[in-house]
Amino acid sequence: MNHIQNEDIQKRQQQLYVQYRKVAEKAKEDMLQLYLSSAKTQMDHYQKQFNDERTQMRKKQDKLPLNEKLTKIMNDLLEKQLKNVSDSIKCVYNYKVLELIP
Repeated sequence: MNHIQNEDIQKRQQQLYVQYRKVAEKAKEDMLQLYLSSAKTQMDHYQKQFNDERTQMRKKQDKLPLNEKLTKIMNDLLEKQLKNVSDSIKCVYNYKVLELIP
């Protein structure tokens, strides 16, 4: 009789362990999804802020007198640099996402 009770206890322990593992795995997946969603939202927010500030800079440049405006070459260089920054941020985000996905 004691042997049967031990088997029942072991079987129940195994069931609880399997249930625990499933719950832990689901929680891990949910946390990962939440993290990815949060990171995407944050990236979108900062990208919008970056774009808004770039637009403001262009508007200010348009309002300046001709002798105070950036030259076309300077403007082009600035735009290239801003594009590089934007591309780098996207690259870092994508790298972080790839590192998180098993």
